[in-house]
Amino acid sequence: MTVRRRFRWILFLVSGGTGTLGRLVVRRLIEAEREVRVLTRGTGTDEDAVRFVTGDLLSDTGVDAAVDGVATIIHCAGTNKGDDEATQDLVDAAAGSDRPHLVYISVFAQSGCRSADGSTG
Repeated sequence: MTVRRRFRWILFLVSGGTGTLGRLVVRRLIEAEREVRVLTRGTGTDEDAVRFVTGDLLSDTGVDAAVDGVATIIHCAGTNKGDDEATQDLVDAAAGSDRPHLVYISVFAQSGCRSADGSTG
């Protein structure tokens, strides 16, 4: 798939972009002709409009480099532990850069956590 570079200057960072939800977000951004950077703990193969940056939100490694120069961060990374620290590391990195927009997608109920009324997600 060839992506036209009309919106090249609009760069999105997707944390968790290799996960179940993140992959869908990345695909939609590409379809919308946006350029995407994916923060991943593993490795990825760069494509026409997607660049992979290795980093880890919990250990705060690679996060500053990942957010550098992005216009919007879409935070899809999540697990059932440590999300507060991981999200804080991402927010701190964003605050230290050009202050990009941050979209936070909570996956709280995905792991079957009980809500206040006792129901599960």
